[in-house]
This record gives sequence, C-alpha cells and structure tokens, in this order.
Amino acid sequence: MPPPTTTLTTTLIVATTPPPLLGIGKNLTLPWPRLPSEMSYFSRVTKRSPPNTHNAVIMGRKTWDSIPANFRPLPSRINVVISQTARDNTVYMNALAASSSSPLPKVKDHDNSNELEETQESQKQKNFDPTTRELWSTSLSSSISLLSNLSNTHNVPINKIFIIGGSTIYKEALNLSVGSPGYVDTILHTVVSEPEFDCDTFFPKGVLGAESGSDEEGKWVKGDVDELVSFTGEERSKVEGIKEEKGIKFEFGIWRR
Repeated sequence: MPPPTTTLTTTLIVATTPPPLLGIGKNLTLPWPRLPSEMSYFSRVTKRSPPNTHNAVIMGRKTWDSIPANFRPLPSRINVVISQTARDNTVYMNALAASSSSPLPKVKDHDNSNELEETQESQKQKNFDPTTRELWSTSLSSSISLLSNLSNTHNVPINKIFIIGGSTIYKEALNLSVGSPGYVDTILHTVVSEPEFDCDTFFPKGVLGAESGSDEEGKWVKGDVDELVSFTGEERSKVEGIKEEKGIKFEFGIWRR
C-alpha cells in the first residue's frame, strides 16, 4: 500500500557572507576556497535520513554544472535539476516502474549467455536505486510534483527536500505561500565571516540577519545550537561555535518559521 499523501515542505541550505550582503557566488563558483569540513557537513546533513527513506536535493542548472562531473548526481540523494531545457525523465521513470521486490527466476543453464544477460539486465531494473540518476524539471513547482509523485505513487518515501541553489531558485522557493507544496520552513545557513570575499551573486535580501522578524507568523527566527543539532542530527561539537579552516572563519546556523 502506498504511503499517505502529504504536502512536502523544503529546507534551504546555503553558505553566505555575513548580512546584509549575503554573497553566495563569484564567477559561477564559490567566493571562497573549498572548505572540507563545511562540505562534509553539507554532505552528511543532506544524506541523513531514516532507513528506507531518501532525501532529495533540488538545484538549478548552473549549480548542477558547477558540480564536478564525477560527483554528479550527488550520491545517496535524489537529485532534481531545474532547467528550461530539461531532459526527458522517461528512462528514470521506466526503471523505477520496473523495480519490484519480487524474486527473479534463477538461470539454471549459465552456458546460455543470452538468458544470463537478460536476467542480469532484469536484476538491474528490479534493484533500481532512484539516487543513481538525476531527474529534470522546468520549474520548482514541477520539481516538487515529481518528488510528491515518487513518494505517493511509486513508493519512494521522501524524508527531507533540500534546495541547494542558485539564487533564482532560492528566491522562488522563499516566495511560496504557507501551505503550498514546497513551502520553505527551515534554512540551514552557514555564515562565512572572515576574511571578506568579493561576490557577484547573492542570497535574497530581507530574509536572514537583522532584517528578519522575531516570532511573527511567516517571519524567520534564528534557532539555537540545540535546534540545529536536533534538525540535522549532527554532533554538537561539529556545529557549535565559530570554526576556522584555511584561515577562513565560518559558523553553522538554523532559521525556522
């Protein structure tokens, strides 16, 4: 029996320079050198889910292209790429539809190479892992619909959905109204505080930092380290306080509404 239909909410995960600028990119890449501990945090948090469930990451085409080819799709997560020239998802959906828990017939005569090859191909289909290929869509709303369809129709339970960039996708997500599929209720925000970095791409203004509200409905409220630990599943020592790597200072945080 498929799981009950639910309205999927999303989490934004982003690293920026301090408010009010909130820079996130420079020349289609990060403004700062790659920080292994920050990247490991991103990987652990976006992968971590209960048994037999999957997390998903949604990103724009430029973000997808910025990921080294040998790391695409991001492993152990369902990847959805938004592009006006989205590719066809037929191969993915056909493989998913062919997946089944029913046992395959055994090949008695392994000298029959054709029969063996057919069985091996069937085994691949039966054991299709939805995180090993990316899905494509033309909008954020269609991305959420794709994931909802996986969860409600194809028995691929979705635990959390992370929106990982870029700036246009962040802005569109933050404009979703309460109750809308994909409504953003959490932002995992890493502040890269020192030194200063020049940026040409920015996170939407008026969301994080001093401009944000306190506890009014729809306003963003900064959570404490206990809330960050609870939401991410991270060890407290890994996310508490200011970290420093390669001479760069940064701090993990969480905002909720």
